Amino acid sequence: MSDLLKRSITAFFFAIIMLGGVCYSENSFIFILAVINAVCIWEFSQLSGKILKQDSSSILTNAIINSIVATILFFEFVAWFYNNKFSITMPAIVLLTPVFYMVKEVLWKKSNSLMNAGAALLSFFYITVPLILLIFMLDGISD
Repeated sequence: MSDLLKRSITAFFFAIIMLGGVCYSENSFIFILAVINAVCIWEFSQLSGKILKQDSSSILTNAIINSIVATILFFEFVAWFYNNKFSITMPAIVLLTPVFYMVKEVLWKKSNSLMNAGAALLSFFYITVPLILLIFMLDGISD
């Protein structure tokens, strides 16, 4: 099977899943976006680990940690958005995430620690924030 055909079939099923999630309910759309967020962060972490020439165990560990933290951030912003209340956990999580990554890299004593932490934080701004903004857009359209 050619590469174009594989990608076309994947895109077709992805479009059906996305449209089904949007049409079914807002919660299903949020869940689908959370899964997409975790998978994209996983891939971004794998690619940045290869670019930074990390060993395979470090790449896997970073991908797991980054996916979990990104999913927590995603659901924290969604909860904040739908509750319309200021929660102390949201700013604490957002402000402590960079600190967590810096401490993690210092304790691991790996080479390129600042680059590793920067790549993780960049993945949140590059992937998680736009997906959160999609939810804000969805709410603006439905009003």
